[in-house]
Amino acid sequence: MDKNPLVSIIITTFDRPELLRKAVEKCLEQTYERKEILVVDHSGEKYAEDIVEDYEDVEYFATSEELGQIGAWNISLDKVSGDYIQFHDDDDWLKPSKIERQVELLNREEDVDVAYCGIVSERDEVLLPEKEDLANTTEKILRQEFKRCQTTTMLVESSLLEDIMPLHEFGNVGDLALQIELCQLTEFDFIDRPLVRRMLYHDSSGNSLLNRRKRLELIDYYSEIYDEYPEIKRETLIDVNRMLGLKLLDEKMWSSEAIRSFYTVVKLKEEPDIRDFTRFSSSFLGKKGLRFGDWMYHNYLSKL
Repeated sequence: MDKNPLVSIIITTFDRPELLRKAVEKCLEQTYERKEILVVDHSGEKYAEDIVEDYEDVEYFATSEELGQIGAWNISLDKVSGDYIQFHDDDDWLKPSKIERQVELLNREEDVDVAYCGIVSERDEVLLPEKEDLANTTEKILRQEFKRCQTTTMLVESSLLEDIMPLHEFGNVGDLALQIELCQLTEFDFIDRPLVRRMLYHDSSGNSLLNRRKRLELIDYYSEIYDEYPEIKRETLIDVNRMLGLKLLDEKMWSSEAIRSFYTVVKLKEEPDIRDFTRFSSSFLGKKGLRFGDWMYHNYLSKL
């Protein structure tokens, strides 16, 4: 590949004008010069048009109907020409050297076509990739634990994206779907620096009930891949069902879906422990029952 490749930055946005403006300006400030910037407004209402008009070097595309983020990704690839693609959430922003450092890494390592990096949160927490993840990338990705490799932290060779897109619509777990698809085709590496500012809201979509359900959907959709790793599949289903059950009874007073989730945990575990049984049985009484069950576990049952 050209040692000075073109990088296409694709910013997907819905209706967050001030955040988008900051994201665009940080892209324009990148030290890497050979780049193009495309804002994909998937609101169906052209909310971002006036903002993008203020920037001469930024292209704009608006969808005719409301799309999710993955839908916006799917229609954007044929509108850019880059050798590498930087997908970008509109509430994140890049540190000035982000793309330059990642292009250097990808140019240097022939077997690597995906580069990612660390982040700084809105609370100024520095969160870096974990080096051990690279020793068992596929396992970590299938366990949905491949940390810091997220939408805005990645830089990906465009030919790989052409091979795997269009992606199935997974809502707010699109980065997990990308990881699964890409790890079948190439190696990953990272820059051990926080080169992206990410907004990790406590109530963000990544912590939502929909996110938990989409994680289960993702396991089902990629069942052929997961079936090659039966133990990982079993343990991941346990973890995601546990998270789903807890989230359901955090948001609802009672939920049959939560009961089913906790039952699935008990069923799938080879040796369910007392806490698994406590959560399953107490979930029949809803949120208050689960809280009482957790209190009983911490104060008495865990000491048995």
